[in-house]
Formats: sequence, structure tokens, C-alpha cells
Amino acid sequence: MDNLANYLTSINCNICGNSSFSIFKESNLKSSIDINDYQITDSNYGLTGLLIKCEKCGFIQSFDSNPVLPFYEKMIDVRYEETRDQRAIQAMKLLQKVKQVKMEGNLLDIGCGSGILVEEAIKIGYHAEGIEPSVWMCEKAQKRGLPVHHGVLPHPSIKHRFNIITIIDVIEHVSDPMKLLHESYKLLVHDGILLVVTPNVNSFAAKLVGSNWWHYRIAHVGYFNKRTLMLALANAGFHKIFIYHPSWYFPLDYLYERLQKYFSALKIVPLPAFLRRSTIPLNLFDSLAAIYQKRA
Repeated sequence: MDNLANYLTSINCNICGNSSFSIFKESNLKSSIDINDYQITDSNYGLTGLLIKCEKCGFIQSFDSNPVLPFYEKMIDVRYEETRDQRAIQAMKLLQKVKQVKMEGNLLDIGCGSGILVEEAIKIGYHAEGIEPSVWMCEKAQKRGLPVHHGVLPHPSIKHRFNIITIIDVIEHVSDPMKLLHESYKLLVHDGILLVVTPNVNSFAAKLVGSNWWHYRIAHVGYFNKRTLMLALANAGFHKIFIYHPSWYFPLDYLYERLQKYFSALKIVPLPAFLRRSTIPLNLFDSLAAIYQKRA
């Protein structure tokens, strides 16, 4: 433990640069991890490496600094595509908030998956495109005729500026979130806006469920609360427009399957077939959606 304490002083907070940490959550990793652990629909809730908390700003980050990009490049997630219709509703709801601030223009969705938000944005008049590291996800998007680039930022095919950039449930997967925000800043026009959505580690739901919270996952290497998200965005050169708690939309069978992680008795109570594909709106107030504008 003394060696660990000494090592903690040799690394820096990914948000504020401070080098003083405390242990937030002990590792409970299995012996090895694989590509499936990085699926968007992964349900191994509560499974993480060692998480450490910055003593200055409170940001929580993974102690393990191993690169995650190779896992995302090879990631396949069939269940994600099966819930495409519901995720499209979610994307449209987010875009309706964007519309309140920026009615039209060029939009870039970073970490766009199979292009669900890109597709919805095009439907309502935005000139939208996306960027995604998963080869499989890019192929799914391109089969639908969607302009999705394979890779991460900076990207040689993305040279022009955007009026809107969206980063939806992505920043918590990134080992250098400030770099992502700075790259986004450079790609925005002078009055461009940024929408960031991420789980809130200080939410009531996170505290209620504790170490088994559904957002404690191997794929999540950074955990924000409202304060640290606002600090990161301000440090990247953005100013706040508004912050709210977004809702999500899922098929009932998808939610029922995940509830069984917490209530095992549900496994012996089958869900009626006619209810399985019903779409359920869900807002547990444990996600933050921040719309910020680039400082002129």
C-alpha cells in the first residue's frame, strides 16, 4: 500500500493536473478483459479497475493507464443495433435541446457508434457527420449511407469547422478528456456549441446503488460530477448555456434483463411477449447533459 501511495503522487489528474489522489474504489477486475467488456450494452455493472479521486477537483479516474482504443476499434455490439429505434428517440430528444440554441448548421457527432444521432440530425435539416473508432460500427453506419469516418480526432478527413459538436456518453471512455475537449474547441466556429452527455457519479442513484452502480464499468475510465464537468469545459474555453438531466429510451425487455442484475427473483418471472418491445422512457437523474458555447 505504501508503494501505491507513492505511485499516486507521480501521476496527474486528467482534468486539473493535480498529483494528489485518494483511493475511491478498489479493483474487482477478473483475471483478464476482452473486447466484449467494451460493448456499449455491456452489463457487468460494478466491475472496474482501481479508481482514484483527485484531492483538488474531485475528478475520479482509472488508475490503469493502458490504452483502450484497440478494444474500441475491434468492438462489435449486436445488442446496440437491436435497440436502434429506441436510441433514435433518445438522439432526437437531445437534438431538440440543441435546436433551442442552434437551429441549423454543420454538426459532428464524436464517438457516433453506428450513426444514430447523425441520421436523426440529417432528418431535421442539419449537415451532420460522425466519427467512430469501431470498424464494425462504421460499417453499419456506411451501409445506411451515413457519412461516418473511421477513427478518432484529429482526423485527416475532418478539416472544416462545425456549428455543433456532440459527445454523447463518450467522454467517460476517454483517457485524456481534456485533449478531446480541446480538439472539439478547435473544430467549432467562433460561436459554435458543444453538447456533452456523461454519467453523474455524484447522483442519488449512484450513491443509492453504491459500488454496483450501472455506470461503474471497465470501459469507463473517467467519472464526472457536475462540478468536474463544468471545470473541464471551462478549462477548454467554453462557457455554459445550460445543464439538464436527459432521459433515455429502451425496449422493456432490455431494461428487464438488466434489472435482473439487481433483483434475481425477476429471472423466474417471464416478461409477457406483448410487452417486450414496448419503449420505456427512463430518467434516473444520473446523467448530465451540458450545452456549452465556444468563447468568442
